[in-house]
Formats: sequence, C-alpha cells, structure tokens
Amino acid sequence: MSTLWIVTGIEMLIGALAIDILFGEPRAYLQPSMFVRGVSNYFDRYFRKGNLVFAGFAFLLFIVVLYSLPVWVVLHFVSPIMVVYVIIGIIVLKSAFSFTSVREHVKPVIEALEKGSLMEARVYLTRLVRRDTEHLTEAQIASAAIESISKGLIYGFVSPLLYFSVFGLLGAFVAKILNSLDAVIGHRDSRNFEFGRATAVIHTIVNYIPARISAFLIMFSSELMNYKVKSIPLSRAAAMPESINTGWTMGAMATSLNLRLEKVGYYILNPNGFSPTVADVKRALNVYYISAYSFLIIFVVPIMIILYLISL
Repeated sequence: MSTLWIVTGIEMLIGALAIDILFGEPRAYLQPSMFVRGVSNYFDRYFRKGNLVFAGFAFLLFIVVLYSLPVWVVLHFVSPIMVVYVIIGIIVLKSAFSFTSVREHVKPVIEALEKGSLMEARVYLTRLVRRDTEHLTEAQIASAAIESISKGLIYGFVSPLLYFSVFGLLGAFVAKILNSLDAVIGHRDSRNFEFGRATAVIHTIVNYIPARISAFLIMFSSELMNYKVKSIPLSRAAAMPESINTGWTMGAMATSLNLRLEKVGYYILNPNGFSPTVADVKRALNVYYISAYSFLIIFVVPIMIILYLISL
C-alpha cells in the first residue's frame, strides 16, 4: 500500500461522503442493489438445478464476478490518469455505501407517528422492514424503525467502508454486492433455504466483525451523548434474534437506550426496557450518525495508515 493510495483513498472517501451528504442516494434504478436484484431474478432460473446448495454458491460467484470484473477493468484502465481515477473511485465508493439515506427512509415514519397516524406510519414502515405491519402498535412501529436504523449501520456503512479501508475499492464494492444479494436470496423460506445458503453463510462471516464494531460504536456513541443507561448485558440481548450479526446492533440499541425492541412472534430484546416512542427513534438516529462519524475517525483512517506503515 503506497503513500499515493493513502492520499487518493482519503480523497475518495471525502468525495463519496460529500456526494452522499449533499445529494443523497441516486435514483433507485442507478443503485447497485437494484441492479443485483434485477439481474439475480433473471439469471437464478439458470442456476436452480441439481444440488441447490452448490448451485447457489456458483450463483454467488457469478454475481460477484459479473459486477466486480467491469469495475476492476475500468479502474485499472484509468489508473494512470490520477484525476480520472479518483473521480471514478469516488463514484464506485459512493455506490458501495449509504449514509444519509437512513434518515430519509425513517423520516416519513417519524412524521406519521408525530401526527398520530398509525395507519400512515405502518405503510411507510413497509419500506424499511419485511414484517407484517398491518396491526403494529405505536411502540412496535418505533421498535421496527430503530431496528432498521441499527441494521443500516452495519450493512449500509460499517461493512463496506471497513473492507474499503483494508482491501480498497473492490473490497467495498464486493461487500455491497454480497449484502444486496443476501437481501434477495439469503432467506429461510422454501424457495431459498438451500439455494441461498452459501450467500447467507458467507454474508454472516463477512459481516461478523462489522456487526461487533457497530455494536461497540452504538454503545460508545450512546455514552458520548449521555443516552446510555444501565440495562441487561448486551450479550444476552444479542443472542435473542436468529441473526448472530444484527442481534448485536439491535441489542446495543436496546440495552444502551434501555428500550424494549420487539418483533412480534420472533423476539423481544431487553423485555424490561421502556416501550419505544417517536422520540426514541430520533435518539436512535442521533446515535447512528455519531457512530458513523466515530467509525471513520477511530477505524477507517487509522486502518489505512497502519496498513501503509506495515507495508513500508
């Protein structure tokens, strides 16, 4: 890792963050996650044959190569022209993470709850979660929104940027592809239980460290903002959901803010905590942003510098 990469890497990071903060997410049809969903839905029919577990692994490799190879070719081709390389790098990096979109997705739910319109809040919530929202109470809606914020920290921000700091642009891009593909086929339903198993397992492994970093950041940020209160141990809350990764960030939110987070029929995190309100959703957003900024300062930039020093 050269000095030049440290400089260009930080330039790309600053540029990508600036685009996100100033302009937000691009149109849905320009987002890699939508491309992955569309291409996956088209090509998976050709892979769902024979041993579905092996076929699913082959499909995962196919999707990763299909998207990563063109990016690698373009970056390699423009690398001699540094200005163009940095501009392309900013675009690639921005496509790999989401930052301010969390607020944009949660904001309509907050506004609906503040108006007292549970029906409207339930409709907006369907954009954030897959669960049935038709009969959710205000506390359950707030809980789902807070859980969504905590997941967004892992998959939308920490995971891609952690791999960017270690492996560069392709690391961030592959992490984004994997997270997007897991959202398509990494489910425990009859259609995807075997076919999506490889994707789900690799997704879990890849996000194992980012999830625990995210949990630390949530607790650290809650302490900084004087939100943190005494509650049940994080490890107990983290073990309740099926996912060994999202359980950590949801558990960190639940225990740090002393909230009862519930997915009806599946789990209750911190059952003796307070029922969440719209004010708690706002607090969770504050924690999200402080966590994200802290991650850049504590992890991303130092990792890039340390790897450079090791390579000397």
